[in-house]
Amino acid sequence: ATSEIRDLQLDSGNVQLRGHATLNNEGSLDKAELSTFKLSPGDDMRAQIERSNGIYKVAIRGNVGDARPFVKGGGTAPSAGRSAAANKDIKDFDLDLNLNILTGFNEEAITNASVKASMRKDSLRQLDLKGRLGATDILGRTVPQSGGSPVVIIQAEDAGALLRFTDIYKRMSRGNLILQLSTGDEPQAGHVIMHSFALVNEPALRRIIPTQT
Repeated sequence: ATSEIRDLQLDSGNVQLRGHATLNNEGSLDKAELSTFKLSPGDDMRAQIERSNGIYKVAIRGNVGDARPFVKGGGTAPSAGRSAAANKDIKDFDLDLNLNILTGFNEEAITNASVKASMRKDSLRQLDLKGRLGATDILGRTVPQSGGSPVVIIQAEDAGALLRFTDIYKRMSRGNLILQLSTGDEPQAGHVIMHSFALVNEPALRRIIPTQT
């Protein structure tokens, strides 16, 4: 037996959900159609959620979405003290997101943002990211590895804008960036290549390069 919730309204802090949902006989979500799917104050999104074979299919569409709650600290490794029970609470899901504007930190935004991602437990299994960061392209994808977890490749034609979007560094102008990052439950190792960039008003450089008088 299933239970249907019509005229669903949830307000909790910045989160606002409107729509209807279907629960299974265990009280877990089976399906939801959300005409309002707001996680941050500026969000203008809608969502469809459906569970299939234990995996949640999440489709998000709309005009504006705020990436900052997910970007900040997103690169940190899982806590070593996380219990096995806590890991079981993490849901497997496939995300299909298309937004006109995906906002980040420091007034940077990705326009025409398309993100397709598959998460299994606490590990990214597949990623396909496309969009325009300012006036340049940003691309992301996963590359399968034989006998191991896939590797994430991020390519940006404006490295400074990407670092500001993620609030990692604010004083870089332009630049090309290629990031390769491992996935999985272990600490995420990788490397980054950047070239053709400039640093603007970086105080640390004044201790290295003498100021002309």
